[in-house]
Amino acid sequence: MGDEENAKWTERGVLMDVTIKKKDGKTTIGTAKAHPT
Repeated sequence: MGDEENAKWTERGVLMDVTIKKKDGKTTIGTAKAHPT
């Protein structure tokens, strides 16, 4: 299982660039940047 670096979604006018890392069945947030619009 590789890292998913393209998980993006828009919520309440804020664009979130999230890096999700999966290791040993655990999902952790690597980086999360909020871009207010």
